[in-house]
Parts: sequence; structure tokens; C-alpha cells
Amino acid sequence: MILYKDAVRYIEYQYKNESEIEDMIFEHSKNIFGEDSLLLAKQKIRANSGIGTIPDAFVLSLGDKKWYLVEVELKNHPLYEHIVPQISKFNTAIKNIDSQKKLIKMIYEEIKDDPQKNLIFQLKQIKEVFKYITEILESKPQIIILIDGKNDELEEVCDSLPFDSKVIEFKTYIRENVGLGVHIHSFEPLENFKKIKPEPNENKIKGLTKTQKKRIDFWEGLLEINKNKTRYFSNSKSHKYYDIYCGSGIAGISYYYAIKKESATMGLSINRDTKDKNDYVFHKLLESKKEIEEAFGEDLYWFNNKNIKISAIYKQYNYAGLKNENGWADLQNDMVNGMVKLTNVFDSYIRELD
Repeated sequence: MILYKDAVRYIEYQYKNESEIEDMIFEHSKNIFGEDSLLLAKQKIRANSGIGTIPDAFVLSLGDKKWYLVEVELKNHPLYEHIVPQISKFNTAIKNIDSQKKLIKMIYEEIKDDPQKNLIFQLKQIKEVFKYITEILESKPQIIILIDGKNDELEEVCDSLPFDSKVIEFKTYIRENVGLGVHIHSFEPLENFKKIKPEPNENKIKGLTKTQKKRIDFWEGLLEINKNKTRYFSNSKSHKYYDIYCGSGIAGISYYYAIKKESATMGLSINRDTKDKNDYVFHKLLESKKEIEEAFGEDLYWFNNKNIKISAIYKQYNYAGLKNENGWADLQNDMVNGMVKLTNVFDSYIRELD
């Protein structure tokens, strides 16, 4: 898209990395979330709360008495691998009373030590700040995904998250031949979403969408095959989400299955409490890539991105997916057989790590 202003062309800017778009979004957080909102970046909260897996930011909306988990993404990144496991693990963490109390305390401490944040409470005549924050964080959050453009994965990502979610496209346009020094941002403020009355969805039956019901059916078939072939996933239950994880017995390393509309994957996920620890594990395994792939019998995809915390090693199946029900039987068998080979190969390697 090209924008014109006073006969001057503005062209869409391509963000260099997530940090760059994150900085721009955080600069305009009040334009996005409202004047009575407070944005708290992840760095301080992660360092003090003890919750290793957290979103890119928290936003408290004091007027609405709501809170938001913010994920900032680039459309060309693997959205499933980044967003869904992270939010799911954060959800598990805050269900723990002690973790929830730590999070409330850390957010309160950051607000208490910041005069500008404190001023917002004073202007709204909120005297019992800790109590007010506690009441907000004891409610269910909403997830806001801020991204530079929508893609096919987003619908399934939102469908797989444990909380209500909204997607806001955040684009930047720069003046042609001038660059980022003269720019315009384009986005839909959150308040506009609140005014939109949701349309009835005929596919929603008993709270489930058509896609979620199909996932349940797919996982039932796969887990039935799986139980006779490997000890892993023996306690797993069919559910509405796009992936199923199973611990490997080594902290921060899991095996997983994932189903998408037109493809599927099975593999190993590395998600310890820091990016450095994940990189260490990934590169130790990468040293044995040739031997691992020879034992597995096929090439694997080795995913490690400097901007994404989680690493993964996986096999992708592109001949069928959730949409192609006629191909489910072959796909389920191939995924389970692949998992048997994968776990047989990786079990010995990951146990040597610790």
C-alpha cells in the first residue's frame, strides 16, 4: 500500500526486527490502549516475578478495570511456535496462587516506584492502589496481538489461545526518499474494537468453533494410535487446541504434535526460562545433527531465531492437514511413527545434556 499526503508518497516500512516494532508500539501505547492505560514491559516483571515465560508486555486499563497480555510479532515469524506455547505456559503459571501473588506484587512495586504511573491513579482518585491492581489481575486477561500484517496463521493462533484475543495491525509508512525520519503509523485503537458488536457464529456449538471440534476429533484419532506405540503422551487428552505437548523428563524440553489447516508437525521443543539456556541446548544438539538425522532416517528442520525465545527441531508433513479429513488416517499414522523414531533418537542425547 502507498499513502499520499500533499502529493508526497509514503511507502510501507519493513521493520528490521521485533525490537524495532516493539519500541514504536510502546511509544504509542496510550494511543492504542487508551489514556488511562498503563503499559508495563516484560523486562522488569520477568526479572522479579520468577515467572520465566511471560508476554512482551502487560497493559492495565484502569477505566475498564481490565488487563491485557500483549504479544508483538512480525508476520513472517512462526506465530504458532512463538505465541501459543508461551501464553499457554503463562496461563498455567498464573493459575498457581503463589505465582499470581508474585506477579501482582511485582506490578504494584513497579507502579509504586514510577511517579508518572502513580499520577494516573491519583487523577482517577484511586487510593487503594494495591487492592485495585489485585482486583484487575484476578480477572481473566485478554490477549492483544500487535503485528505488522495479518496472515493465514493468525485465525488458528487466536483459536488456540486460552483467553479471548484481538489482533491489531500496526504498520508504519515512511516518506519516500527521506526514510524513517518522517513517518506515519497506521493502526486501529482498542476502543474501536469495544464498540463493534460481535456477529453470531453459526459454527459455534456449546462454546466450540467448527475448527476446534475438528481438532478434538483429530487428536482423538492420533492419541488412539499413539497409545500402542510409545510411552509418551499416554496421559494426554484430546482438546480444542492446535498442539499437544508432553514432557521429556528433562526440564524445559518437550515433545509435541501440532496440526494446522494444511500441514502438521511433530518434534522437540526447547523452552527453558531464558533464551541463552535454550540456545545452549539447541547448539549442543546441533553438534550431533548429522548423527541424529542419520538415526532418524530423514532430514529435520532445526529452528533457532535470535528474536524468538523458543527453539525447536521438528519434522513437517505438508500433504494433509485439518482441512483434509480424507488424509487424516495416513497423517496420524505418519506423525505417530515419526514421534516413535524421534523420541528413540533424542532421548539419549537430551539426557546427556544435564
